[in-house]
Amino acid sequence: MLVFVGIASIRPFILIPSALLLVLGGIIFGTIMGTILCIIGILISSSLCFFLASRFEGIFAKLLKGKYLNRLEKLKDKEVIRTLFMMRVTPGFPFDPISYGAGLTGISFYDFFIGTFLGSLPKVFLYSLLGDGIKDFFSYRTMAVFIILVLFALAPIFYQRYKLDHEGH
Repeated sequence: MLVFVGIASIRPFILIPSALLLVLGGIIFGTIMGTILCIIGILISSSLCFFLASRFEGIFAKLLKGKYLNRLEKLKDKEVIRTLFMMRVTPGFPFDPISYGAGLTGISFYDFFIGTFLGSLPKVFLYSLLGDGIKDFFSYRTMAVFIILVLFALAPIFYQRYKLDHEGH
């Protein structure tokens, strides 16, 4: 378990995709223990990325030019946790650039940590559940996990449309 958490903690630096690690957690340890170990590893790795970017701003600012950094820079204090939650829970957002970007923007570590924890937990659980049931890939459970992950991926689109519709009225 310690080796797995250690690997999960340095995952961004050894270029292991987060989804692969989360599924492996479920395969090796089952849904609940896989979720616990993966969330610990993700919180450590994302914190390392956050602190590295805040410490070595010049290097990371050049590497991270783009929409994720711009989006994080525009956040107001009350939006930080909610936005990080949405970015973390959505499968389409790249995990590590968000952590580096948050470290560059002056977001408080507390808000970053809470947003990362709350947003990562549902996705970590689902990927661990997927790994735990990988032997029966075409089961209803596996299909339900895929459907929920697709809904998570579409959630920001629905949220933006809802926000636009209600701001105009």
